[in-house]
Amino acid sequence: MRLLLMVFLLFSALLNAAPREEIVLTYDTFLQQFSTTLQENQQAFAADPDTYWAMVQAKVIPLWSRRESLEGLATADKVNALMPEQLDRLNAILDRTVQRYAFEILDSYSGQRFVLNEVEFDDNNPQLAVLDVTAVWDNFPDLDIELMLVDEGDAWRFYNIRYGWFSYIGTKKWSYRRGLTPQRFDAFAESLAKKNRRHFADMCRNDTVRGSETCHYWQDRTSIE
Repeated sequence: MRLLLMVFLLFSALLNAAPREEIVLTYDTFLQQFSTTLQENQQAFAADPDTYWAMVQAKVIPLWSRRESLEGLATADKVNALMPEQLDRLNAILDRTVQRYAFEILDSYSGQRFVLNEVEFDDNNPQLAVLDVTAVWDNFPDLDIELMLVDEGDAWRFYNIRYGWFSYIGTKKWSYRRGLTPQRFDAFAESLAKKNRRHFADMCRNDTVRGSETCHYWQDRTSIE
């Protein structure tokens, strides 16, 4: 009996070790590269949004779970109730919202680097985990951040971020769950799209970036409001 128990415990540890090692390898590499790239290129990225967005698309977007984020915001039932054309429209708007977030991060970046501390798995669902990260500044207090991860088979992807009292999904879910109803969908989708248009209309007033492909895309879709 003791031998069987030891074998079971060893097997359980090995099963848990493999995902942990995968997550640590993926996100430790990502955080180091992301920190270094921003520290070394913030000003260059601000003047060249196409290069910055290409970096985000190559390094960050593949680690984001749009599906899990949307279901966390709106619930799976509300997402599944959308018509195919509504879901396509919403997904397209979310993709551009993430683009807006990327440029807002660039605008507010202040030299911090991101350090991976620990991975904690959900006791009730082995497909969920929390990545404990610290944002470290030279002249400001550190900030503890949690990235919520989901195992999607081919990769562990993040779908939510928490720090202090703030949770992205916790803050936004009320508006999504209220807005994703048949009678409110069009108005809600337009409100999301309008936030994106406003941001890029303001960003692309700058002569330095106005000629970029990023700004050409938004200038075709944006009226100055």
